[in-house]
Amino acid sequence: MPLVFIHGVNNRDTDEDYARGVAARRTMFEELVAATIVKRGFPDFKVAADIYWGDLGVSFGWNLRSVPTTHVVESLGPEGSGAQNLDILQLVSKTRPSKTEGVETLGTVPPLVDAAQQDPAGLVRAIFAPEADRFAVTDLKPPKAAMLESDVDKADAEGAHLGLLLMAAEQLARDVEKPENRALIQGTTDSQVLNKIEEQVQARYQQLAKPRLEAQASDKEHLGKGGNPIGWTLDHLKKMVNAAKNAVTGAVTETERGASLVALKALRDGVSRRAFRFLGDVFVYLHHGRTAAPAIYERVKSGVLALNGRTNSKGEREPFIVVSHSFGSEIFYDLLISHQLDAVTVDLWVTAGAQTSLFAEMLLFADIPQPLPPDTSTFSLGRPPTVKKWVNFYDEADVLSYLHEPVFGSTAVKDIPVRAGANLTNAHGHYFADPGFYERIAKEL
Repeated sequence: MPLVFIHGVNNRDTDEDYARGVAARRTMFEELVAATIVKRGFPDFKVAADIYWGDLGVSFGWNLRSVPTTHVVESLGPEGSGAQNLDILQLVSKTRPSKTEGVETLGTVPPLVDAAQQDPAGLVRAIFAPEADRFAVTDLKPPKAAMLESDVDKADAEGAHLGLLLMAAEQLARDVEKPENRALIQGTTDSQVLNKIEEQVQARYQQLAKPRLEAQASDKEHLGKGGNPIGWTLDHLKKMVNAAKNAVTGAVTETERGASLVALKALRDGVSRRAFRFLGDVFVYLHHGRTAAPAIYERVKSGVLALNGRTNSKGEREPFIVVSHSFGSEIFYDLLISHQLDAVTVDLWVTAGAQTSLFAEMLLFADIPQPLPPDTSTFSLGRPPTVKKWVNFYDEADVLSYLHEPVFGSTAVKDIPVRAGANLTNAHGHYFADPGFYERIAKEL
């Protein structure tokens, strides 16, 4: 049996960055989760293709012409990509010298030089924090035509190497957490610090990429596919480093205010653009997600059943792992408690950024036991019987993630807090940009 991922709302394979994000996530599942299961005696264990249901979600008959165009108010300043890295702004705000006599100042020490001395691991992670946007709720846009097969191959190859790049960045962050390694990224100017970070991440990435490149070189099917993923990845690394430099350039005298304004912009844009398709997909599922033809409910059900019953070469049953993000968790739970998956034993169910407990509180699942007792302080719903183990990852900064233990019980599910200090603009997707998330899943096995 494999590891299978069920996405949440607001995912469309026509979105510009969909294929690249899927490939990056799959690569980290392969390298950090599946690889550990292979070593335990299941050499054929694989990461299955995502169970995709986005095409059955909400559509808009007038292609969103009803949505008014919004503009950033002048006080927010320029909207360049560098200004969107709230993690960098927060880090500089935290590590810079305090105010002196009411005057905002970063002192004589350049801000990134200061950050590299005081929080080197945080600086490395902050540079790559915007990658979480690839895994979060996207901006609502009119649909595009399906990608050409050659473009999908290219994005898939680039995404796989993006996953390796994120792993390389996390390796460097963990290295420089050790006092004896901090000099690896320290310098006397911001440019020097960023150049060292780029060089160190690049070296680790190339080491991680080497086995894949050697395997692909011997596989004739891969020759000529995917363009030049290494070139794209190294160029992307340079862009991320430059974006970090740009992020602090406009906030030298007003870092705290700059961070607040970026957060306000994200909140405003989130309400006005990102929420539409999120809510729309939820409404579609609740209104006719079980009955439409084809139905979201049936799509996910058939996808899970198709993967059931896999064994290794010795005839031993392989582990079955289900990872669900956001509303994908509600769909899977709905299937479990309506006895549609009784033939499937799930060894580990991982929910991330999920609202399953909230929907249970609102009694929105058709087969949830009713009525609830008047006092639920000592009552819980328990774990679906075909699930052996259930862990729920949540982030206090992720407004779409909820605690599950209070509703389902501490013996049924374990809540795992992640990403302490995350910012609200990227928390909902950050689980899948953080190699530590995948390592924790492997640990829970």
